[in-house]
Amino acid sequence: MELIRMNKKKIITTISILCLIAAIFIIFTSALLSKDTIYSNIYINDVDVSGLTVKDAEEKLTSIYKNKLETMKLNLVHENYKLLIKAENIDYTYKYKESIKEAHKIGRNISVIESIKEIFSLRTEPIVVPLKSTYNEMRLNELIERISSEINREPVNASIQKNSNGFAIVEEISGVIVNKGKTKENILIGFEGLDGLDVEISIDNVMPNITKEQLRAIDHLVSEYKTSFNPQIVGRVRNIEVAANRVNGTLLMPMEVFSFNNITGSRSKAGGYHEAPIISNGKFVPGVGGGVCQVSTTLYNAVIRSDLAIVERRNHSLPVVYVPLGHDATVTDNYIDFKFQNNKTYPIYIESKVQGDSLFVGIYGQKKGSTNTSIDLHSQITEVISPRIEVKKDPNMNIGEKKVIQEAKNGYRVDTYKVYYESGVQVRREHISRDYYNPIHGEIIEGARPVDVKNNEQDIEQVNINESEVIDY
Repeated sequence: MELIRMNKKKIITTISILCLIAAIFIIFTSALLSKDTIYSNIYINDVDVSGLTVKDAEEKLTSIYKNKLETMKLNLVHENYKLLIKAENIDYTYKYKESIKEAHKIGRNISVIESIKEIFSLRTEPIVVPLKSTYNEMRLNELIERISSEINREPVNASIQKNSNGFAIVEEISGVIVNKGKTKENILIGFEGLDGLDVEISIDNVMPNITKEQLRAIDHLVSEYKTSFNPQIVGRVRNIEVAANRVNGTLLMPMEVFSFNNITGSRSKAGGYHEAPIISNGKFVPGVGGGVCQVSTTLYNAVIRSDLAIVERRNHSLPVVYVPLGHDATVTDNYIDFKFQNNKTYPIYIESKVQGDSLFVGIYGQKKGSTNTSIDLHSQITEVISPRIEVKKDPNMNIGEKKVIQEAKNGYRVDTYKVYYESGVQVRREHISRDYYNPIHGEIIEGARPVDVKNNEQDIEQVNINESEVIDY
């Protein structure tokens, strides 16, 4: 009985102690969790905010970082370029309340057990909350745009020019462009770090499209062609010179397409061209730019012999005197162009110049394969189209008198072949065009007035004059 009483007493004592411990724990936990201050061993950046209220923490941070913000500056540098910027230039500041709220949240808003666990772990494992920053995105972008405009440099392609000694090549220059994203990142990291820090402006190199190494491949005259003209037709000669000079020195990279109209410009007086005969509606008439087609034709023949790819080409409506039928290439503003593509793996260079009463075009490139290989053009007339001849009577002219107003000329259908030779022996031929040339219809005026027989022969001899002439278009 005594033993039962003793055990009962022990149980009561144990329960009382446990209740006391529980009460103490509850009181302690309640006091701990009901604190409105930031728990111990919590930092915002390197500032200890332990035991501070939200308001006190904000005042402490503001007092520490206010002066830092006012004096914060960065040197943005790239080679000899340097630009000093301050925090105020981009409205850079700190989000105190947001960081303090995060610090105050530690040990809260979770279960009691987890809160106690987190609070006690702070004694040995401090927590550092980063001080978050903010800035004016638009002002920072404007700053980077300004830097870009002052630093960016376009790449300069290597260039080549033919002279009496061969070819002179000017080396390329690499371009630079500000990497805006990386530079922006560097600036923000710089403001988060030490005051007065040198921040590198991030740069990307931009390689030019054409390099000296590529142009070194141009070392060989691949093909050439020459045509002649009448030096007495001054306006026409001037037009040939203008167009030839604009074509001269053209560099065409692999796969690039040459456009004659783009290179030579508008055939107008404002474009530098002169009055000279042109073909219009199947007739030779006065116009501006006459003679330019001789440049496109001479170039066409040089291009064919270089085995470059013809993209666009059309023949004249009438035969021309400076090349055989089927070997010409006409052009007109905004309508007919002569285009070809550099289908080689190396660049080509075009030389175009007037030499006396001749026009020379040379295509230069890389020496490849056999030097005994050559290309020529061969045309075959498949049809001759006879012209009409219109005869009119003039009562004011004596019978037997005749005037040729327009000399009749045949028209033609022509097939043209590109012929390949090895050591002068034909190895293959390729049909490249089927061209049509209009006939020129004749016009003759005959006299209808009767005359004395004795004067008739003399009158015919005096007036039977052929006024037509071939115009060298």
